[in-house]
Amino acid sequence: MRSVVLLLLFLALPFGAAANEIAAGVALGAGVLVGNRKRWPLAGPVALVFVLLAVSAVGRGQAAMVEALGRTWPLALLIAVPLLADADDRRLLAVERAGLGAAALVGVYAVLQLFVSGEMPWVRPQSAFFGHHLTLGYALLPALARALHRGMWAPAIAIGLGIACSGGSGPLLSMFVVVVGLLAGASNALMVGVVVALAAMTAMGMDGELEQRAVLWASGAQLAIDAPLGVGPDGYRAAVAPVQDVLQPGFHFANHAHDSMLQVAARSGLPSWIAWAWLGVALWRRADAAGRTAIAGLIVGSLTQDTFGDLEVIRACSAWALLPIVGSMSGKEPMGGTPVEDGEAKSALLGVEAG
Repeated sequence: MRSVVLLLLFLALPFGAAANEIAAGVALGAGVLVGNRKRWPLAGPVALVFVLLAVSAVGRGQAAMVEALGRTWPLALLIAVPLLADADDRRLLAVERAGLGAAALVGVYAVLQLFVSGEMPWVRPQSAFFGHHLTLGYALLPALARALHRGMWAPAIAIGLGIACSGGSGPLLSMFVVVVGLLAGASNALMVGVVVALAAMTAMGMDGELEQRAVLWASGAQLAIDAPLGVGPDGYRAAVAPVQDVLQPGFHFANHAHDSMLQVAARSGLPSWIAWAWLGVALWRRADAAGRTAIAGLIVGSLTQDTFGDLEVIRACSAWALLPIVGSMSGKEPMGGTPVEDGEAKSALLGVEAG
């Protein structure tokens, strides 16, 4: 039953929020009922994230407390997947193939959308089954990392084309980070990605495009300073509007800070930022090489977008990073001939140890 639930989950991942919600609920319920309840590796940091969100909601009404629970819910697969996935269960090979096939199918669908539109992706970006085009780009990234790691070129190409159809420079940079990570190690790729992102920001500044982002980042940082325990899980929009108006009169973009860590710090405080850092390190340490490179790519993306505030993105990252690598695909080693045993993080393309 565990492998069946995981199969349904990975089939649902690239098909948007509704499919994500249903599959995550089923996975968590099945994990608690029939999973290996001795495995709760990420329960501590997930619980702390919720507690600090709840603390930021104190005194703000029942709706804020419900919102705190709702904003923790996207992390459900960090609990569910370890409960359900046994590293020695070779049926996970079928789960992996099905998940990569589903992601590839969505990539092909995005290409068809682009073809029908008759315009280039930077003119008319595509979103496939997701609510936003950047969600498409970032949510397919973990599957791309696994496909490349496994040397499964057909789904990797389809998934990569789907990411390109999202029309965003951020997902393209994250895709570059994934490729570098599988060649040279995730830690090295993360450093390279940060440098390239900073260079891109400098270029944006030369064209005057950095000013708007600077207001968003500065207003998020100001809220984190003014409210060390956060403005509440549902209080960001109301709190940030007057700050933005002071920084640049007439400016208004209250959706998010365009930076995941600034968003966390503003919403639930600096202690919550530390809790998220703990969660990130714990996930990094448990992930295989493909999972780490996907995390690195999403971290680089989070410098300019709230990637870790996106339900579909964090679900895809959680599931793929924690799905164990089982044996080999079709009797072959991953590219580079490096065996992957018991989740050990090894590079797939050149046989170099991951960072």
